[in-house]
Amino acid sequence: MPERESVKPEQAVEKSANRQSEERETARTDRQYSASVRNYFERSIQDSAGGDDEIASYFDECRLELEALSDRQIAEKISPTEISISLSELSGNMASAYPGYADNRSEYEEINQENEKRYLAAKNLFMESCARLYPYLEKDASDISVPMAAARRLNAVFPGTVALTAHETETLLRSDPKKLLEKIDDVIFTAHAMKGDAWSAFQLPSGDMKASYQAKLSTAVEQIYKLQLFRDGLQARVYARKDTTPSEATAIDRVRESIASKKTPETEALLTEQEQAALDKLNSAITDEQANEKRSIDRGSVFAREYEPAVAALKSVWNNDGALVRRLNSLIESSGQLEKQKITTGKTSDSVLARNKALEEIFDTLTPREKKALIEASDKESERQKNESSKIKGGLSGSLKTPPQRLLFKLLEALKKE
Repeated sequence: MPERESVKPEQAVEKSANRQSEERETARTDRQYSASVRNYFERSIQDSAGGDDEIASYFDECRLELEALSDRQIAEKISPTEISISLSELSGNMASAYPGYADNRSEYEEINQENEKRYLAAKNLFMESCARLYPYLEKDASDISVPMAAARRLNAVFPGTVALTAHETETLLRSDPKKLLEKIDDVIFTAHAMKGDAWSAFQLPSGDMKASYQAKLSTAVEQIYKLQLFRDGLQARVYARKDTTPSEATAIDRVRESIASKKTPETEALLTEQEQAALDKLNSAITDEQANEKRSIDRGSVFAREYEPAVAALKSVWNNDGALVRRLNSLIESSGQLEKQKITTGKTSDSVLARNKALEEIFDTLTPREKKALIEASDKESERQKNESSKIKGGLSGSLKTPPQRLLFKLLEALKKE
């Protein structure tokens, strides 16, 4: 009979302390969420009810629906249809206030600033609520097939939703991610219609008609959340941070347009400070790798290249240094979300293991062209190693294959180093 693995007293104490710390942190974030829900709908009553008891009652019901999510044990048992009215209200508020839509922009800057505050308040509460309701969706957030499927399902319940075709989406992702960001915003604008349906559902008595409205809204809410998750990841690629505000994005666009209007070979090569730092890390890793390879050759052994093949493969997809490092930074952010999810869901309490597994799994989220480029780079490098090995007397025979997943892993690992 195998011996049971023993746990040292100090390890048990450490695990208990970690668990208590996690429980305190969970309780703190739950209290913050509950307060955010309460404050949001109290402001809605103050701003919109105007003494109308029915409108005040509507916002109060929205508040009660979402406050149930502040208890995670209860949240696990809640059906999305039960809180579809409140989440549709938030979706509609996001669409009606988002400054990126031409209909929402004003010639008066103070109105635009107020719209941005309303948009961010609705979006932040919507995303946190959906993260509690759909904790399993975030892992697929960067999968390019997700927004296309979400747009199709959204069109099924709200006909007229802007479509996302596979060819257009993949082309824009590769060549013009900002344009794809705008396209996804157009799809998300469907949420504008959800606000009216949420009000209609609230006014209906319990029964088949109300249930039908709630089911329709529940489907739409899930698709809007998926689109927003993908959008945030894409925004991180375009503007360096997924939480870049609309006004910050506008300011960045103006700077880029100013640079583009004065194009010279020098200005075309300009990178942001963050992008340049990432590029420096890549170049440093390649330089170190080349030095290690030279030492291996001097010793008469075969060296496995990793950084150089990976960078060359992905640069063949993204064409220039700026696009490459923005894509890699986006993948690092996605791996960070996966790492956090593995720890918070209890799949592992080892932060190093969670980090490494997240970096490995991020390969599955790549576009088909990215995967193909890395697979081809892996095959080419393996063939090179095999040829070099055959030249060495007594050298290893056969392929010394470096999996494409490892090429990406090593690249992201190098960028994550402080």
